Amino acid sequence: MNIDKFKIFCIYSENEEGTLDELVVDTYNEDYAFTRNTDEEELACRHDPEIKGFRVSRDFFDYYYNLLNNLYSGSFLVYDADYAARKKAAEETERKKRARPLIDGETVRKALRLELPEEELSKVSSFDYRLPKGDYYDFDLFLGKIHDVMAGRLEIPAFTQWCIIVMRCLEDHMKTNSRKLIKLFYELGDYFDGMAFMSSSSSEEEKRKECLESIAWLKYYNHLILDAKSRRNTPFTTNGVITYIDFAFSLNDGCECMLKTCVVDLDEGKINYMYIPEIEYDERINYTFLPCREFDDLASEYFEGFSLDTSMTVGYALSKEGEV
Repeated sequence: MNIDKFKIFCIYSENEEGTLDELVVDTYNEDYAFTRNTDEEELACRHDPEIKGFRVSRDFFDYYYNLLNNLYSGSFLVYDADYAARKKAAEETERKKRARPLIDGETVRKALRLELPEEELSKVSSFDYRLPKGDYYDFDLFLGKIHDVMAGRLEIPAFTQWCIIVMRCLEDHMKTNSRKLIKLFYELGDYFDGMAFMSSSSSEEEKRKECLESIAWLKYYNHLILDAKSRRNTPFTTNGVITYIDFAFSLNDGCECMLKTCVVDLDEGKINYMYIPEIEYDERINYTFLPCREFDDLASEYFEGFSLDTSMTVGYALSKEGEV
């Protein structure tokens, strides 16, 4: 896909209080973030070289914000304290963090393997302790722990604590200089944070479905991470078939949902689009999860050389198993 459509820019202007208001705009995903009473040192363009920043007149800023407010989804943040006070508070918070006891890397790795007693695991999962930077990503280990939950070898309370440990490691303590990897690790850590809410009261069938969906996401992120490490951008296929998934909409007061799926047979030049209820993920299939706008762009990406085949279901990739 064309990388230009992922470009984000910001505009900013002085307000009546003498500080700056900022709009960070993502025109591709139709999203914005409004920040009021920020400082020039805090502008998005100062911290991300890929974000272009433009100082604009107040009239234009207000006009453009009102326009976006009616067209895009967005967020609104207001700083009450001035920049100097916020900076001082942030430095104090950082000082307190550095004063917390540091747990050594080998202990963290033992915690990830669940080789520590409960008291030591609690320390690693607690934000009262610091963790060192390290390479804590271990796909096989993570996958194995989810399998342990499915098989009943790992109880939900222990799994919940383990997910928090994984989240801490991936979100804030991965040792890498790659901005792309940092972003991927953070997103995967956030997913593990969500997994920590798995309920002990869930039925075995519900637990199995949750685990299968988590495995599907973990496999997809592992593919993205391996691609990022190798500086590649390869399709995530099963037997030459890509299975795209995207959330469509909710039903029954949010208790049910519909998914958008697109199945692409790269070898035979066939494609199919479907709306389906929540699916039971199959570990043998590699799923590609896309945000809404990227999913909608698939029609343009596969416009030439692909014919519609409505017989291809979401499990179609398995039908090619064993083909020469």
